[in-house]
Amino acid sequence: RGTWALYRGTMVAGCDNNQDCNGINDQTGPPDDVQDCVDRPNVKMPCWNGGDGQHGPKSLHPGGCHATLLDGSVRFVSETIDTDTVMRAMNSIQGREVFEMP
Repeated sequence: RGTWALYRGTMVAGCDNNQDCNGINDQTGPPDDVQDCVDRPNVKMPCWNGGDGQHGPKSLHPGGCHATLLDGSVRFVSETIDTDTVMRAMNSIQGREVFEMP
């Protein structure tokens, strides 16, 4: 699947530490809930074939994944990033928050 290679009709809003997507390259849960996905835990790409369209960020790169930002730039995001803090900042309805990739 590569880095956030999404299936048709899927959408990513992010991960949180209370559900089945606990971070980048997460192997618990499984982290992907995508209709008609192929469960491939042997290559660290587990998924649940039931699908509400949530797909965790993952890559075969060790230590993290590449992410494309809205400005078109691409950044490598570490598996050790605090997803709870990042997702709270990126999904806030307060507005005016400044978020910079670590």
